[in-house]
Amino acid sequence: MNKNHERVIALLEGADTPLSSMRLAELMGVSARSVKSYIRQINSAKPGRIRSTHRGYLLEQGARPSQVAPDDVPQTYAERSQRIIHRLLIENAESVDIYELCDELCLSYSSVKGLIGRMNQEYRGLRVVFRCRADRVCLEGAERDKRRFLTRAIYRESSGYFVDRNAIKELFGEHTINTIDEVLQGVACEHGLSASEFGYANLLLHLAISVDRVRSGNALAISDGLGPVELQRDTIEIIDGLQARFGIVFDEMERRALDEQVRTNLLAHSMSETERIIADIGEDNYSITAQVIDAVNGRYHLRLNHETLQLPLALHVKNLVTRCRRGTVLPNPFLETMQVSCPVLFDCAVFVAEIIQKEFDIEIPNDEVAYLAMHIGADIERQNRDDGKLSCVLLCPDYYGMRDELVAHLLNHLGQQIALTAVCGHEDEIPDTPFDVLISTVNPSRAYRNVIVIPPFKTAVNMKELVGRLQDIADQCKLRAIASSYRTFFQPDLFRVFGGASERRNEVIRTLTGLLMKYGYVSEGFLQDVMRREEAASTAFRDVAVPHAMNMSAHRTGIAVAVAPDGIAWGDRYVHVVLLIAIEEHDLPVFQELYEALILLFSREEFVTAVRQCASFETFEQLLFMYSQ
Repeated sequence: MNKNHERVIALLEGADTPLSSMRLAELMGVSARSVKSYIRQINSAKPGRIRSTHRGYLLEQGARPSQVAPDDVPQTYAERSQRIIHRLLIENAESVDIYELCDELCLSYSSVKGLIGRMNQEYRGLRVVFRCRADRVCLEGAERDKRRFLTRAIYRESSGYFVDRNAIKELFGEHTINTIDEVLQGVACEHGLSASEFGYANLLLHLAISVDRVRSGNALAISDGLGPVELQRDTIEIIDGLQARFGIVFDEMERRALDEQVRTNLLAHSMSETERIIADIGEDNYSITAQVIDAVNGRYHLRLNHETLQLPLALHVKNLVTRCRRGTVLPNPFLETMQVSCPVLFDCAVFVAEIIQKEFDIEIPNDEVAYLAMHIGADIERQNRDDGKLSCVLLCPDYYGMRDELVAHLLNHLGQQIALTAVCGHEDEIPDTPFDVLISTVNPSRAYRNVIVIPPFKTAVNMKELVGRLQDIADQCKLRAIASSYRTFFQPDLFRVFGGASERRNEVIRTLTGLLMKYGYVSEGFLQDVMRREEAASTAFRDVAVPHAMNMSAHRTGIAVAVAPDGIAWGDRYVHVVLLIAIEEHDLPVFQELYEALILLFSREEFVTAVRQCASFETFEQLLFMYSQ
């Protein structure tokens, strides 16, 4: 129980009638939001301790506790630092008593000072600093920098770096966010506008911060301002709506800052008015997008569709260029997943980003590269609905139509995962053509590669377990690509073990490139191309790095392997296995399957742990076959 919690309970205990959050705030000298935060924390430790009524808050009889439950006390550095950030920026405290923080965090005075020092180190590039003055902690910096800092801190705190509306409501209150949402939706509906979920949530967060900071007397200073800009119609209507609903006034600097957020995060035009959209995008931009699609199709042997992809991609590129020029980034919660799970797709996006960067003279961060990958992936998904699905046969004797119900149930829940190629009542009806999985309601008499036995009644099927089994089989099917094409890509001459922990990324890439050149796989320009790709976006994930060239100009296809038991410094991490890939263009279709299989295999901790101890190519070879069978 910290002092603020005790004070709330003491005030409610001494009151004859319910007290509102505003009245409690006046008595305590804090904001109403702070009071609500204290009450939420108290009730999270013991639900129902403080009851909310239409007249205010009441303390339930016998509810005075001796202490807050241990779960309410932050336990990690991340939780503790977020608590301090919340106190200063979400609860709008000018400063916080350091001894109060000691009680709240259950830390000593020196530990809290050390925590603040670590926070300053972590956020040193954001132009804000936590200061301790007269035993009080405050946050110093320009208001614009404080808002950027708060935005980053909120994204970091949120699961998957995606802040949805519920998360924003937790921070700023349901009424505030619903009001902002109503204003945005009203403007969007009136003018036929739309936006991605990520862009909309990002704008909602920025508007909530602006409204909250202005209401608490923390408006942008003149020195924080942007250059002259003509506000767009949509921004003006949003600003007018927010001012009217919240009873606040945005000065010129606030209005310009809000216009920047509207332009870079939201309100892409409706997809129904094609000619107007193309005019808004600009014929040149629209034409460049067409060139990008053709270039990707030529480089990666894809079939991206101009009709379905060009317009949405052109719209995205227009807003992407605006964001990059203004120095704002739309965080992507799927960045790491894209890099690890969809490596070829992410490489396509890196290639697209390079073209756009040269054309518009901008730098595109990895979060935005992942959005380009999502556009490309969505178009591929539209064209290949059944690609990558497991081919399944269902063996189920029929009885009063239960088989039809089971088929419908499986397709409803697993339609994205399986292609049901045959439904059989007897085992002798099972087709001779190859398939991946036999799903059966009876134990089959013959042996099949993969068999999953399920109950005959749809309500008895454990769908979670079934999905897991199918995913394991799908992974194993992918891994078979390693054995089938192994000799094309791996050779003893291209294997090296590095000892000691002094190796660096560039040194290892040069050594492996030397091997590829020595045995006629690549020419001299290969090293420069590999480094250019690596600088565009790191190819490292977990303990593994997979560097490769932007161009498929190798004379032969091969993979040079480096194993380093003590690690190789690779940017901000250490890796223990490096796969330097050289691709001859005609081998690309085969390699794409192998690449995804290798990423899957090297994502398994037990395999990487075993490979780290490899002292010879023969051992490496044995491990590859052992774990891919």
